[in-house]
This record gives sequence, C-alpha cells and structure tokens, in this order.
Amino acid sequence: MNLRSKLATAAAAATIPLGLGMGATPAAAETTTPASEVGVLAGNCGHYVSCTSLSNGTLYIKLSDGNIGYNMNIRTEYKKTGGSTISAKFGYSLKGSNYWSGSYSISSGQTKGHTWANAYPTGCPSAVGLLLPSGQSTFQTPPVTSCS
Repeated sequence: MNLRSKLATAAAAATIPLGLGMGATPAAAETTTPASEVGVLAGNCGHYVSCTSLSNGTLYIKLSDGNIGYNMNIRTEYKKTGGSTISAKFGYSLKGSNYWSGSYSISSGQTKGHTWANAYPTGCPSAVGLLLPSGQSTFQTPPVTSCS
C-alpha cells in the first residue's frame, strides 16, 4: 500500500464518528456523561427536550423553531397516565423569571400543554418546564438549552 492509500484510509477512519448525525454522540460518550449535566447539554429526553417522570405522568419542556429571527418557541406539556383529573397551570423558568399559562383541566390518558411563541432567546440560556397543579407544589423538569 502506498503512502497516498495509507493517508486516504486513515482520513476515512477519522471521519467515521462524524457520520453519527448532528447532535449524536458515540455510545461510550453517552454513558460517561454525569446525570447532573445531561439536561444542560440540550435535553435529557432528546434534542431540545427535557422531561421528568411524575407519579401519574411525564412533564416535558420542548424548544422548537419560532417565527421571529432566531427565537424559539417554548412548550411545557404534561402526559397524564393515571390518577384523577387535575386543574393545573403550565409554566417555564428562564433567566430568573417564571412565566405561567392559565389553568387547564387534565384527565388520565390526556396530553395537554401550553406554547409560548418566540419566547426562547438566542444565547443558549437554560429553561425549566413547570407544572403547578391546584393545591399542590410546583413540579419542574431538568433544564434544556438550544446548545448541545
């Protein structure tokens, strides 16, 4: 094998990890990320999504493309899998401030949420999803950012 072939083979081998796709990491890197940092790396439940399991469902915060400049939409969502019907407000925390929706009635088997259009600014701040059921304490997600 000549030098050109050896260099081409080495270059091809070096680019194999890049074929995993945007935001993907090798399995070994995923298993070595400390649990305390997972939500800060973009989202612990997918790209731009963080979630937490509650006793009767799962609470999510999701970032998605907005319409103005580079701002993104923020959606807080609850997938209720059990228990009685609740009345709850959705919210999010960003840069030290909390923002809330009106009240929603959520029954077992339903997924409901609230979206704030163009609420997530550029600059990769951490956002946390909030759920405030009537008469209970606030539940929250791990943080999510638009940066990975």
